[in-house]
Amino acid sequence: MTFRLRALIFLVILTALCLTGCAGSVRLDKVDKVTLCRDGTCSTVDRITEIPALKGALFRLLQANEGEKYTICASKPETRECASNGLTHYVQGGPIPGFGTLTGMEIEEVGYDPSVDAIVAVVDPDIYFIGTPLLTTSHKTVLKVTEPRQISLVDQESYTNWMAVGNQIFSFNIAIDYIDTSRGILGGWYGWGMAGIGSGGGSGYALMTFPKTGDDSWFAAIQDDAPLLAAPVTLAQQDQIAQKAKDTVAAGPGTTAEEAAEHADNLAREQERVTLAENVLAEEAKRAERKRQEISRRKEELAKKEELARGKSQKDVITARKIETEKIRRQHEAQLLKEQQLLEQERKRLAEVRALAETRRQELEKLRQELEVQQQEALRLKEERLLAEQEQMRIEAQKATERKRLESIRQAIHFGKYHALVIGINSYTSLPVLKTAVNDATAIAELLQKKYNFSTTLLVNASRGDILKSLSGYRKKLSNDDNLLIYYAGHGWLDEAADEGYWLPADATLDDPVEWIANTTITTTLKAMNAKHVMVVADSCYAGKLMRGIQFRKKEARVLEKLAEKRTRVVLSSGGLEPVSDDGYGKHSVFARAFMNALDDNKAILDGTQLFDLIRNPVMAAAEQTPEYADIYTAGHEGGDFLFVRRDK
Repeated sequence: MTFRLRALIFLVILTALCLTGCAGSVRLDKVDKVTLCRDGTCSTVDRITEIPALKGALFRLLQANEGEKYTICASKPETRECASNGLTHYVQGGPIPGFGTLTGMEIEEVGYDPSVDAIVAVVDPDIYFIGTPLLTTSHKTVLKVTEPRQISLVDQESYTNWMAVGNQIFSFNIAIDYIDTSRGILGGWYGWGMAGIGSGGGSGYALMTFPKTGDDSWFAAIQDDAPLLAAPVTLAQQDQIAQKAKDTVAAGPGTTAEEAAEHADNLAREQERVTLAENVLAEEAKRAERKRQEISRRKEELAKKEELARGKSQKDVITARKIETEKIRRQHEAQLLKEQQLLEQERKRLAEVRALAETRRQELEKLRQELEVQQQEALRLKEERLLAEQEQMRIEAQKATERKRLESIRQAIHFGKYHALVIGINSYTSLPVLKTAVNDATAIAELLQKKYNFSTTLLVNASRGDILKSLSGYRKKLSNDDNLLIYYAGHGWLDEAADEGYWLPADATLDDPVEWIANTTITTTLKAMNAKHVMVVADSCYAGKLMRGIQFRKKEARVLEKLAEKRTRVVLSSGGLEPVSDDGYGKHSVFARAFMNALDDNKAILDGTQLFDLIRNPVMAAAEQTPEYADIYTAGHEGGDFLFVRRDK
């Protein structure tokens, strides 16, 4: 980078510093106590005599890590463990607000300044904005031990820049209350901030972790009250550090439109200087030509004088004059050659200046194009966000309208009372034990009672007599306005010779069907019931035998009023004429989990056909079984459907 470009960038930085002001981080200093730890042993630093040892300790820690990077993370004073990678804050304002992160700093030029009785060093912070590193200048940090409870590390304010954020000032300070020598960790309460085109900051508790722990002999010195002071080390003068910070700044990709215009003005002035130099070269060429003409004139005069000398027969005089003329001629030729060489050098220099000016012009044009692309991309993202917000508002409005419509329908329709008989059998006297049936039945009974206001009866490991007795009781007490859901989870059996399906209660045996419950028994009982709507949900093998064989399809034009009026006898089975899985999601079968999810997600009214559509694909994707839904054969179905009405709101 040339001196002129460095000067231009430095002027931009000075302008930004004047405009933005200080970063304004929270300044922290004194703490309640300072804890010193080594190999898990900790003590409190509370004596003035320990200050020299602390200074020496901290100096050796920084000196050991000279040329290294230490990391910074957010923590809590109770745990002193990293809770995140770096310190994060939200940058407000600017073209693109977002999150910035300080992850650590590189340490250079560690020394001791006796004039302020403090350890000083040069650090280079690693700062990111939306995952992109910021251009940041190196700056001085001051680590000072004033008293046992007052150990502070303060960074000078430094300049940062990123294309979308622009010019900013960064500041950081921390009041140290924790020193772990064996882990190389300093902890304390921090404050840091960014100010400028985008501003932000934060405070809290942080840990600074150093890769090297340094010489830990000072730990024993602190424990023994022995003074251990770091030898003074003189830093480079402050103006040298400042000059180094200025030299590290380069024109990055964050050039703004105003900076691009200033670059263009500088190029125009440079072009004017090139033109002026070319004019000077032209004048020098004219002057050289005049000298050549003067030499020619003098030669002619000498020739005339020689003629006169011959005429006067003064041979010696003529010879002397020839010698003098030759000497003068050579001097003029040497002077002319020197001037020609200087002119050639100036031409070459001007050619280099032109090439550099063209390169700068191309770089400026590239930066301008990149800035236009980024501005267009920012505008596109803004428009997309606006469209997404409008679409979300439209969807929310549709949902609200639908909820109001369903609520009005629910209030207008008389649905009647809801009852549920839920049966779950795990333990069998003669058949294999099941894993999930009882858990499924218990959870479903609780869901129906709490969220749908069902009056539920739960039968666990029930016998044939228990089940038939409960069905008979419902037959006696249900009216024409009532709804009944029968959920069965247990073993099922298909007698292929008799073409009959059975539920197997807890006391059933395979060699004697006397305790089995035939599908025809269930069908006859349901046909005789007065209830308007009855649904049987069977999570068992061969449950499909209860159906006609023609499945329901989604009723596109059917309204809820008609569904509620017509007599309903339907069955929802976990599979057809096939075995079904007892395994699934933890404590529940695949079918039971899908059934509960569908009911739990419903916010208003759900009919049986919709329920079937919601659970069919999830069950088929998770197990080798295909749920089915249809009316119960010869049970008195008249075309209605079972309606689940959400009641918990």
